[in-house]
Amino acid sequence: MSTQPSLEQIKSKVAATRKRNPAYGEVVAWLGGLLALTLEAAPPRLPEDLGLADRRSAERLAAGRPMFEPGGLPLDLDLARELLTQLRENAAQRPQGREQAQGLERLLAASPERFQEVVTAFLAGDREAQAKAAEELGLAPPVQNLFLRLALRPSLLALAQAACEGLDLAPWTAGHCPVCGTSPRLASLAGEGGKRSLHCPNCETAWPHRRLCCPFCDNQEPEDLVVLTAEGQEGYRLDICRRCGQYLKTLDLRSLAGPVIPVLDDLTTWHMDLVAERYLEENPVAPQAS
Repeated sequence: MSTQPSLEQIKSKVAATRKRNPAYGEVVAWLGGLLALTLEAAPPRLPEDLGLADRRSAERLAAGRPMFEPGGLPLDLDLARELLTQLRENAAQRPQGREQAQGLERLLAASPERFQEVVTAFLAGDREAQAKAAEELGLAPPVQNLFLRLALRPSLLALAQAACEGLDLAPWTAGHCPVCGTSPRLASLAGEGGKRSLHCPNCETAWPHRRLCCPFCDNQEPEDLVVLTAEGQEGYRLDICRRCGQYLKTLDLRSLAGPVIPVLDDLTTWHMDLVAERYLEENPVAPQAS
């Protein structure tokens, strides 16, 4: 399932987040404005024939093969450049955004081939290539990836919507996105019993997944699945796997306002990443017997 949150939903989420955690007030207001730019962008020009008949086959999905490979997504890079130009102009207007604007200017000045390489490294999750590009551009890798995610967002959401239209994702049991193959960073609980969904950070597809199971290594041993909560953070929890050392930030939509907006919710739960990393440092993953 892939849906585009409305401007009203984004504004409501920004207001709720600022009220709940004032420390994120400035950054969440800024990010809300950037998300609004992605809503105002022209419709992306995607290939007329996406080959979805084969990509959506039951055999492919049952095998856990995503419809598209992360590094080979058919996206509108011309639109991404146009949106990146607006994002650069927005960054330049912020007192602390001068270096960001200069880095984005360097990316916009890159050749089409180099621009494609940077985009592919981001989509494929190639951290080494991402770090190299960020160093060339003078940007921190997380900042570089944030702007790329926003610039590509209209294309990614349009692709996911076309791929998932009318498709039942219930049979999909893999822990990565059925559309683009990206690993999730966020999960949500909703409905009776708190059914779990995983959320793709890139194309924003959401799909159901077993609650008592690590999506990264398929671990289902209760003693290795740790849940951390914090006082004053009702509705938020960390699900940590002590077998593979990976984790999900989980939003309980039974007590939090939805919808999940991955780019916004991921950034405004950064403190949870710190807690998870500290926990894993203090409780290192034990090697598994072969």
